Amino acid sequence: MPNEALAWHFPEDSRGAFRMIRIGLIVHRWRALPWAWRIGQAIDRATQEPATQSAGLLSSERIRLAWNHFGYLQCWRSVEDLLSWAHTSPHTEWWRMAVERQRDRQDISIYHETFSAAPGGFEAIYLNLAGARPGASAFGELRPPKGVSATAMGRLGRIGSVEVTGAAAKIDPTRTGSRGRQDGK
Repeated sequence: MPNEALAWHFPEDSRGAFRMIRIGLIVHRWRALPWAWRIGQAIDRATQEPATQSAGLLSSERIRLAWNHFGYLQCWRSVEDLLSWAHTSPHTEWWRMAVERQRDRQDISIYHETFSAAPGGFEAIYLNLAGARPGASAFGELRPPKGVSATAMGRLGRIGSVEVTGAAAKIDPTRTGSRGRQDGK
């Protein structure tokens, strides 16, 4: 259904948490672009392999932040699954090549950031996905945002059911830990 809103919920079969990792590569000189493209293609292929999926990879999508800056947003079943995969081939070869290139030519930057998401620590809403399943929607349970799941604070488990009116929310700092004003201004 067009324009259908769907709220994300932790899957029933999850262990109550998942890990997100943002991996990035920044190209500083044009000469590094072909190398970066080849690494990106290798990562794309590896994240589509069934072996990677059974290793605990829940979703993986390439993100581009600028002409010279791309990376991946991945969701993993657990930090143990993520680390186990990261310490095996092909990841170890990519990491070795990137470190060597940075050391020898200094024409790229690489980074990764890992986040732990447990119930009450992650929320999402999606509008008009039309069959696409980006990010956590690839493995989460999607339901219409009704009752408690109608607001971000509700999906985070911090407030009960509310009526969605379109007006600015009034924040109770004693319930959210926010220093915001109660009148919403």
